[in-house]
Amino acid sequence: MAAYDIIQINSQLVESIIALSIIIVALNNIFQWMSKGALLTIFFLGLFHGLGFASVMGNLPFRMVDLVKMTLLFNIGVEVGQVILVLALFPLLYMARNLAGYVPIVLKGGSGLLALISAFWFFQRALGF
Repeated sequence: MAAYDIIQINSQLVESIIALSIIIVALNNIFQWMSKGALLTIFFLGLFHGLGFASVMGNLPFRMVDLVKMTLLFNIGVEVGQVILVLALFPLLYMARNLAGYVPIVLKGGSGLLALISAFWFFQRALGF
């Protein structure tokens, strides 16, 4: 609907919420505070990620030519890329999960770094820098 301009939301707001969603997930990796309502939160934040993709796609030259086909292919490409990344990294992370430094360094440290980067991105987008 966003690709067809049926739904129009300020891109600064969408990009800010995307950054905020990454912060929320990263902090949840560290503190594990989200249990109830997690699926609803993931769904809601996923909608904003979709709006972000749609706003980028709306500016591409093929916008009105085969928009449905291009949107479908783009989303399939994103999903396939994510599956490839998971398939490449999962065996390594699975084997490393029992190492002494995995949780404090890889999981919590990596999530903390991601939260900091996303916080910078959030303030950059939210304040319009």
